[in-house]
Amino acid sequence: MFTEINIELTSRCNKHCWMCPRWKDGTIKGDIDFKLLKIIEPQIENNTIVHFHNNGEPLLYPYLKETFDLFSRQIKHFDTNGILLYDKANDIQKVNIISVSIIENDVIGNDQLEILKEYLKIKPINQKVVARCVGNIDDKRMSIIKELNLPIVKRILHHSSGRNNYTKEVVKPEDFICRDFMNHPAIDYKGNFYICVKYDPKGEGILGNLYKSTIKDLWYSKKRMEMLEKHIQNRDEIEFCKNCEYYGIPNG
Repeated sequence: MFTEINIELTSRCNKHCWMCPRWKDGTIKGDIDFKLLKIIEPQIENNTIVHFHNNGEPLLYPYLKETFDLFSRQIKHFDTNGILLYDKANDIQKVNIISVSIIENDVIGNDQLEILKEYLKIKPINQKVVARCVGNIDDKRMSIIKELNLPIVKRILHHSSGRNNYTKEVVKPEDFICRDFMNHPAIDYKGNFYICVKYDPKGEGILGNLYKSTIKDLWYSKKRMEMLEKHIQNRDEIEFCKNCEYYGIPNG
């Protein structure tokens, strides 16, 4: 059905990034029910990449170890601000890849890098840690990051709405079909299944809820097929997509 999916373990966060709309949108925050994860896991195919984050900080979820034990067939990844990396080290042993988001003009600054440095001393040998640099990181911080000998990926900053006004022009595929729409759904902590992973405070991209439907039924639903047809012709006809500049191809 797809090669990757985001599952929001929690929408709570322990950090207020200056460009992030999620902490100030006024919505109620919460954690996904672990019982729901038990329902979701059998529906996701082997070796699918499961990103255990969406609108919150995954390391705040109280059932981390149990979750990563449960998803033994999938490739496990999450993006984190890194504040709790060292404290939660015993719970994340079975995670394959961890991305640490390092933000332009971030008040946490070098404290974040010190925590990351300490975690790298105790992480599992076969676990990959990636420095995800968002925006223009100053030379001093970048030099510290390079000393950690981590893979570095760069991402461009977007507007606080989460889907437009990027600081650089986004990459567009020649067919103008969004790769996230085609291949990257998301599940929030309430069990809502979204057409893609982009920020959606109004719920315009919700296909249904996994307490009532299966992933397969929603992915191949009439609603998604109709949205797909509109997307191929002119994605501006879809309310959720018309103000989005992103086409599912990350760039920095």
